[in-house]
Amino acid sequence: MAWPDEIPQTLTVESDGKTIPLRDHQLVKDSPNLEHFAKRAYDMHSEVGRRIPLNVKTDEEKAAWKKDHLPKLYSAGILEAPPSNPEGYDLKKPESLPEGLTWSDENAKALATTLHKWGIPKSAVPELMDLHTRALLGIGETLKTNYDNTMIELKKEHGDKFDERMETSKRLTAMILKSPEEVAFLERTGLADHPTFLNILMRLAPLAQSDSSFVADMNRGRAGGGEMTGDEVRTKWAAVASNAKDPKYDRYWAGDPAIQKEIDEDYKKAYGTGTVTI
Repeated sequence: MAWPDEIPQTLTVESDGKTIPLRDHQLVKDSPNLEHFAKRAYDMHSEVGRRIPLNVKTDEEKAAWKKDHLPKLYSAGILEAPPSNPEGYDLKKPESLPEGLTWSDENAKALATTLHKWGIPKSAVPELMDLHTRALLGIGETLKTNYDNTMIELKKEHGDKFDERMETSKRLTAMILKSPEEVAFLERTGLADHPTFLNILMRLAPLAQSDSSFVADMNRGRAGGGEMTGDEVRTKWAAVASNAKDPKYDRYWAGDPAIQKEIDEDYKKAYGTGTVTI
């Protein structure tokens, strides 16, 4: 009886990603007897210990070891080498993004730089991106739920004045902000469209409308006659938003800058372009 047959079938090892009986491992098959197998296994173990010293302590020693040995591990296929530069990860905007997510080339470049810094193989990127996407979608769903619930409360509070006060609050915001930096701050922090912030302005709307100078400023755009009222502007764009056959429908929901500019111009005609000094 050959000596490997004495090894229990239940004694297994991991090899090439699979669990196999030790007796079927090539190292055992290549050994004529137990003594040869044990000596060869010990020598291999010692060689690994010499090549991966456990007393490497300083950053300089670690860097030197990596420089000398990682290329060998990559070449042998033991480890997968990362791309030679961040561009090698080839991070591009997906053909279709999940609803609620946007793509930033700047962030993608920063991600590729970080992946390359830590030596992450390119094959790991799809899994990392999928995990990141699922995390963002989970956060987005929570934010959307909170947003929807808050908007419901706003509609309860303001009743039939909701649409009117919402629009007045947006115009009030535009009149209060005095610089692009202030606008960018609100957009960056998410305050610009945050229900709580809007509610504060909606509560101020009746007070602002009671100020004769504010009302005059808001109405300045209609001085020449023939311009739409605020209600007419809202009706116009509500019709666009609800009619999928309207030529501006897709661009409206995609946030097309040209459409946003057209909407803004309509409201300027209806309410004026004055500023509020605080």
